[in-house]
Amino acid sequence: MTGFWVLLRKEVLEQRRTWKFVAMAAVLSLSAVLGPTIFAIVTRVRDEPHGVVQAVEALEGIAVTMTFLGTFIAIVISMGVLATERATGTAAMTLSKPVTRSAFVAAKALGLLASIAIGVIVASTVGYVLILILFADGGLGRFATGMVINGAALLFIAFIAMFWSAMFTRQLLAGGLAFATFIVLNTLRAVPDTDRYLPIVAPDWAASIIRAETSNEWPAFGILCGCLVLLPLAAWVIFRRKEL
Repeated sequence: MTGFWVLLRKEVLEQRRTWKFVAMAAVLSLSAVLGPTIFAIVTRVRDEPHGVVQAVEALEGIAVTMTFLGTFIAIVISMGVLATERATGTAAMTLSKPVTRSAFVAAKALGLLASIAIGVIVASTVGYVLILILFADGGLGRFATGMVINGAALLFIAFIAMFWSAMFTRQLLAGGLAFATFIVLNTLRAVPDTDRYLPIVAPDWAASIIRAETSNEWPAFGILCGCLVLLPLAAWVIFRRKEL
């Protein structure tokens, strides 16, 4: 892991320069604002109460919308993290210095983690404050727990894109394969008794936690956490065998 901290600082500066932090936070915050605002307008038109029940529904809506939009933005910011570096020759120049490929891949992975974590934290804060203003307290603890799970699910998608990015030099191909993987994982949910073991069900578990419903998806979440370790390792194994 020689040169890891230098590469990590470089990655953070690059993400700031390319506005990846801002893009992730802006897209997720927009999804956190639009849903509750539309829901509040609809409830006012129907002259429905604005209480705890409506607040919980709005919080669940935030989680669902953030997952939907966040999946696409996670793929977009991740599909070129290694592919573009190889295609432009930047990886070759960087690795000609006293740094290792493991440090290179680890810095990219932590950069993605930082982008997604900042985006989820900012959007969750904005969304919850808006819910307090428009409705009521829908349960901060449950919402925070659900957002942590959602953040892990988005990072899982980002790491899938990074895995494919390590394999190819075309970022659009890596992004397409990441999206195809996402579709396949969702299709597998149609197989009976698989939901408890598929990492892709984490957002549904997050929504059930926000609704204060009992649901045991710990096996799927455990596998998800394992994938968050294995996918960057797999990307490194592939990347270290590639010609720069």
